[in-house]
Amino acid sequence: MANNPYLLKSVKFFRGMEGHGYNANLYHGKHKVAFAYDDANGGCVCIEWDKKEDELNFDKFLEEYPKYKCTIDGTLVSHDESTFLGDLIEIYEIERIVKCLMKKATFYNPPTNEFRSFKKSSGMWNDAKLKVVEEKYPKAIIFNQLSKEQAIELYKKHETLK
Repeated sequence: MANNPYLLKSVKFFRGMEGHGYNANLYHGKHKVAFAYDDANGGCVCIEWDKKEDELNFDKFLEEYPKYKCTIDGTLVSHDESTFLGDLIEIYEIERIVKCLMKKATFYNPPTNEFRSFKKSSGMWNDAKLKVVEEKYPKAIIFNQLSKEQAIELYKKHETLK
């Protein structure tokens, strides 16, 4: 989501009557501007704005934000609050998963499109582990040697190929 000054913090997930929901604080840069939630009751996403000005700025931002391609017919569609927050939730979840994978000695094996990790108790990479991976999985990518951005892009690619 290029040129996006918005992010979610303090995200809590739960299960509701109609699926999975969340509560989160919406930030613009370093400033909290709203409380957002999907109460998983089959309705819309709700946003409780701290100031009317923040809501107006958000609406203006969405008008100028790049459109996305509809998966049904390929037409370009403008984001609304629900789709935009859905994208922010997806980004949040991917970053959370990548953070967990980075805490263990993890590698990605392109031929099988899978991530593999050594047990947490065995610590991070050492020469013996690297040798085993190089011999058994010659095309492996050592996940922990990637930058956060590279790791996120690789994880997104992995999810797309599933």
